[in-house]
Amino acid sequence: MTVAYQTADDEPAPDQAEFHARWRAWRDAREAELRQPYGTLSATGLHWLSDEWQSFDRVPGRWRVADSDVQVDARAEEGLRLEAVLVDGPVGLGLGRSASIPVLTAGALHLSVSAFPASNGRGAQYAVRSHDPHSETLTGFTGVPTYDPDFRWVVRARYEPYSSPRPITLDTVVDSLHKDLALIGAVRFHLFDAEHTLEVYSAPFGELHIPFRDRTNGITTYPVRVVRAQLPQDQAREFVLDFNRAANGPCGLTPFATCALPPAGNTLPFAVEAGEKLPPWRDDLPYRA
Repeated sequence: MTVAYQTADDEPAPDQAEFHARWRAWRDAREAELRQPYGTLSATGLHWLSDEWQSFDRVPGRWRVADSDVQVDARAEEGLRLEAVLVDGPVGLGLGRSASIPVLTAGALHLSVSAFPASNGRGAQYAVRSHDPHSETLTGFTGVPTYDPDFRWVVRARYEPYSSPRPITLDTVVDSLHKDLALIGAVRFHLFDAEHTLEVYSAPFGELHIPFRDRTNGITTYPVRVVRAQLPQDQAREFVLDFNRAANGPCGLTPFATCALPPAGNTLPFAVEAGEKLPPWRDDLPYRA
């Protein structure tokens, strides 16, 4: 299924060679990012904590939640360091008492602790995620499969900012976890002789973060894909929306992620056969289309 590239009457269709070169440059940058030693593909575990001491495979020490903080108890010979200081006995990480995120290492292993705020009356949830630059997913990475680039999936769009952010609580890929986010506006565009709307999250560096689902989900793609675009600066707020640059959220690349699912209205009624597909190493999924 394809879409006619939408140009102004006096604007020529893009040059094929230039279009492919720009897409290739984007893919190279995207995959270079994924090859970072402590990026998404280096994740080796996501462990949910409770108020009872717990130990986890290939993670030094034992862990628990106490007094709205995370505590770890490790022996010196395990080699766990908190802010470069060797841990020998129980210690609190000081979550909530500092704006910085504590740095924990054990040799090449990096550990990050996340606090997920309470939502809809639920208590806060805490997890420790491990990253190893020698993980099989990272060392064996040869790229993310994609649809062939096709400029017929490039459309004109208009960004309509909301007068103020609209809070929203979204389900995530973790059944028991919900995330409180804010929508900052909507993107409108035409495909197949109909107007479509996708709501937008804010993103760093003056970008629009546009999550969506479509009819390829559960067949060739993961149900959390995102298109990023530069925040338009002109008065008309028009920009180019390129579905060839639809990328998997972290949860499409690793089971150790906690992506929010797109808002219910961000489901397109057709198959977006463009952008990244589901990687072959994600054979652990039950799909959630």
